[in-house]
Amino acid sequence: MHEYFLHYVWRHRLFNTSNLRLESGEELTVLHPGFYNRDAGPDFQESLLRIGSHRWMGSVELHVNSSEWKAHGHSNDPAYENVILHVVWKHEEEVLLTDGTRLPVLTLEKRVDKALLKRYRLLNFSPEPIPCARHWKGHFPTAAWQMLERAAAERLEKRTEKILKLVDDRQGDWEAAGWLWLARAFGQRVNADAFERLAGSLPWKTIQRLAGKPLQLEAALFGQAGFLNEPEGEYTRKLKKEYQFVAAKHKLRPPLGLQWKRLRMFPASFPERRLQQLYQMVQQHPRVLADLLEAKETSDLHKLFEVFEEEETAFGDKQPMLNTARPGRETMNRWLINCAVPLVFAYGHFHQLPALTDKALYWLESLAAEENQITRQYEKLGLKVSNALQSQGLLELHAVYCNSKRCLDCLIGNHWLLKAPP
Repeated sequence: MHEYFLHYVWRHRLFNTSNLRLESGEELTVLHPGFYNRDAGPDFQESLLRIGSHRWMGSVELHVNSSEWKAHGHSNDPAYENVILHVVWKHEEEVLLTDGTRLPVLTLEKRVDKALLKRYRLLNFSPEPIPCARHWKGHFPTAAWQMLERAAAERLEKRTEKILKLVDDRQGDWEAAGWLWLARAFGQRVNADAFERLAGSLPWKTIQRLAGKPLQLEAALFGQAGFLNEPEGEYTRKLKKEYQFVAAKHKLRPPLGLQWKRLRMFPASFPERRLQQLYQMVQQHPRVLADLLEAKETSDLHKLFEVFEEEETAFGDKQPMLNTARPGRETMNRWLINCAVPLVFAYGHFHQLPALTDKALYWLESLAAEENQITRQYEKLGLKVSNALQSQGLLELHAVYCNSKRCLDCLIGNHWLLKAPP
């Protein structure tokens, strides 16, 4: 038994409420279970109960065993002084409050339906990466689509918080924050942190000053990344010479300890290649945030990001893969989903411009769904996503709910728990 399950049972009153009696024998009526508290303090607040002939309003604390009240240190915690009921699975010992009175106790062990408990255990102890997989059998409930929308919104909210923190750390400079977010997106999952650190070492004002000087801009990016330490070709030596000039003029210091990852990666995704593409992006769009805000359709976004020219000039004699070939459609799609959409949504949210937040959501619904190992797992169960809003929701669902077995907080888990056969 887990306390998490007890919270769920109490919150939704999934126990036999007829002839409720406390351990003391007094009658109990639950008028309102209270509001679930996910922070420190009692589990439920502002609960409304009738004990005997008296009405009580206060907090309710839940434990698997009543002895956990003392074990968790609640006896001497002022935050628990207004607890009016102790709900437990098993009652072993009485709990005395600081004034010496006994804390009323309700035991649920014999009041919860066995079929419900069995369903919960099947979900909680499932060895499958998707705990409810055994219930699907080629079909899925309507709740699945509702959960994907909710999870997608949660994912976008998290990214909005991260972007707003970047803005706050830069004293409200949205362009500087957007530069960091753009660089992070180009690094993709594997090199995202390294790209963000690299961008942080090159202030956006410096990028703007160098936008009209392509060779110096490229030298600054590759020099700060540490890719010019061992020149191997004529063009690379030329970049290093430019970097020495730019670094001295703008007082640039390369970030220490940058770790570039290339293991199990196609050459097209090497950090040098992505950095070359990032260089072309900012060189051709020095006001990239404004361009994103002005875009209307996803076709405008594609035009904005399709700035990459195919060139024959290699970066270094031993790395011909660094020709700036056009990125693939899937890569482009990831940049739009993970960079353009969150930036525009966050900007609209911060400035209270619903036209921008609505536009960002419209883009997500218009972009193609991502395809990866996770989406394929759910597709085998019968849940095939058709756009980026749904695929983003699916990725959030899997990462936050399925991996942590938070089935009781998931609309799909709730469906199987309450409606699926045992």
